[in-house]
Amino acid sequence: MRNIKSQSLAQLLLQLRFTPEEKRRVQLDAAEKLYAVIEPEKEYPFEFVCFRITGFHPKGPAAQELIKGDELLDDLRIFISRLSGRLARPAAEQDQKIYTIEELAEKFGISTKTIYRWRKRGLIARIFIFDDGRGRLGFLQPTVDKFLKANPDLAVKAKSFSRLTDEQKQQVVEQAEKLEFVTWGRSRSVRKQVLEERRDIKSCVIIEIFIKNYLEKKILIVQGNFGKDIDAIGRKLYFVTV
Repeated sequence: MRNIKSQSLAQLLLQLRFTPEEKRRVQLDAAEKLYAVIEPEKEYPFEFVCFRITGFHPKGPAAQELIKGDELLDDLRIFISRLSGRLARPAAEQDQKIYTIEELAEKFGISTKTIYRWRKRGLIARIFIFDDGRGRLGFLQPTVDKFLKANPDLAVKAKSFSRLTDEQKQQVVEQAEKLEFVTWGRSRSVRKQVLEERRDIKSCVIIEIFIKNYLEKKILIVQGNFGKDIDAIGRKLYFVTV
C-alpha cells in the first residue's frame, strides 16, 4: 500500500493517534461519508477535508492546500484503512456480516483482482481481526450492498457469474491437461480453447481463472521438484502422469 500523497492529510492521520478511541471511531465514519461525496474531477481544499472528518477548521497555509479529487479518493482509502487498523476489533464480535477479500470474491464468483478494482470504484474496506489473530481488510455487508446499489452495472455482472460444480471442475481439468500437453505450454491457447468448448458453463471468467491457477500451480510444483530449467517435454509429461 502506498503512502498518503497529501502531506496535510498524512499529518492529520498522525495527529489522530492522540484522540480518544471513541472519537476516532466517529472520525472514521466521517471519513467514509466524505469519501462517498468526493468527485474525481474536482479539487478540494484541505480545510474542507479536515472539517468533514474532525469538525475543526485548520489554520495556516496547509488549510488552503488543494487536493485533486482522484488523488483524494486514493488518499482517503489509505486513510480509512490505516485508521481502522488502529481501531481494529475482532470480526466475530461485529453485529454485521464481514467478508475478507477472498470470501467476497467467492460470494460473487469473481477474482480477488476484481475486488481490488471494486475498491478503486468506491468499495470501502476496514481492518478487522479475524479468527487467525491477524488483521486484514474486511468488507461490511451494508457497505457491499450500498456499493452494488450505487453501481448497478457491477451488480448485474456479479449476479451473472456462476460457480463451477465439482463435476465441471473435473471435466475442465481433464480437458485442460490434454490440451496443455498438445499445445506445449501455451496456457493462453489452452484456456481459450477450453472456453470455446465449455459453452454450457455461463461464467467464462471463472473457467479461465480456474484453469490458469490450476496449471500455474502444477508448474510451480514441477519447478520446485526439478528446478526452473526443466525442459518443456518433461513438464508436459508431468501434467499427463500426475
